[in-house]
Amino acid sequence: MEIRRATPDDVPAILEILRRTFEEYGFKWVPEYEMRDLLDFVYDGEEAALWVAVEGDTVLACGGLDWSSPVPGEPGSMVAFEGDLRVSGCPAELVRLYVDPGLRRGGLGRALCEVIRAEALARGFELLEIWSDIEFTLAHAFYEKLGAEKVGLRSISEGPLEYDEFGFMWRL
Repeated sequence: MEIRRATPDDVPAILEILRRTFEEYGFKWVPEYEMRDLLDFVYDGEEAALWVAVEGDTVLACGGLDWSSPVPGEPGSMVAFEGDLRVSGCPAELVRLYVDPGLRRGGLGRALCEVIRAEALARGFELLEIWSDIEFTLAHAFYEKLGAEKVGLRSISEGPLEYDEFGFMWRL
């Protein structure tokens, strides 16, 4: 297994992992609303980066770091920012951490988080915000095991999608 920076060529395989995850939880699959960051591939390293765990040519998992919209304020409180509820005081966000449903609990998520953590620290970030659908209880336990603390809840209404997410703050 290798972890490398994702490229636009990886997007179909990443979307397939996300689709299967959404199907597993009974979520609506409407990528044109919720997956614009992947479809437009904003992860060029200018304001965000994405990594994939691969075995040969097969993408097994993904995870990223987005520093495009640092959230002002005292760390850990919830604040309305750029039209959304966010975790204040976080200069960056852990994003798109997904592991192929059949490969969870095998260390892929942890390995990706170590790469993301190293990149965040190299950029001088000491706090990351994380948002996770309230149904992803395994992910919540994983984030808390990493040391992230649950700090809030927000409701998202985007086109035909409506869902709730827990917000976490991860002190690196």
